[in-house]
Amino acid sequence: MEFVVLGLGQFGSSLAIGLASKGYEVRALDLNMEAVTAVRPKISTAIQGDASESAALRELCVDGENVRVIVAFGASYEKSFLVVARLKEMGVTEIYVRSANALHEKVMGMIGVRGCFRVEEFAATQLADTLLCRGMTRFHRIDKTHSMADVPLPETWEGRTLMEVELRSKYRLNLVTLRRGKAQARGVEDEVVTLPEQPVIGTPTPDMPFEKGDTLVLFGKDADLKRFAEEFEQ
Repeated sequence: MEFVVLGLGQFGSSLAIGLASKGYEVRALDLNMEAVTAVRPKISTAIQGDASESAALRELCVDGENVRVIVAFGASYEKSFLVVARLKEMGVTEIYVRSANALHEKVMGMIGVRGCFRVEEFAATQLADTLLCRGMTRFHRIDKTHSMADVPLPETWEGRTLMEVELRSKYRLNLVTLRRGKAQARGVEDEVVTLPEQPVIGTPTPDMPFEKGDTLVLFGKDADLKRFAEEFEQ
């Protein structure tokens, strides 16, 4: 897939850089030259221009078969409507719009926008989950009852193996991976609580010993995750 990000405010810039860091081709556009200059070294293409003008959109090749276009403007209703209209005229089908409220989202759906999202709503939910889950450094909901969470390794588990601690049989949780090593500062601020990013080590084997400073990336039911995190809260 290729991505085109229209609007390089804090959200748009973070999204563009985040997608590029995962190996995707990302092209972006904004009227503000400072914003364009800031992201240019980190993504495939960044140009200055008006997203409501067809010429600027054509320069970004928005109508490619595998292109997803994200309209990342904030609360500018008029501009987002005009940009979507231009994209529709060019035959773009994979359009995603940052909406300001439920009405904005409803109207976008009526004109055939693929998906809408409200960044503030998502951020508030993410922060609430993080604050309510003691003992966790990160919490990501999968569905209504299951989530993934980062939990610091319990001190009593240092030197022990996954097989020895009986994580699945005793706590009904699955270890997805481990974060281990020196944390690196994040390059973009795409989370409510911006945390240093420890590198992951892949898929842990049952006989691999845990080390001091490890972070467990766990999957399971919310109730089991919370019980585990609170039992070993440090």
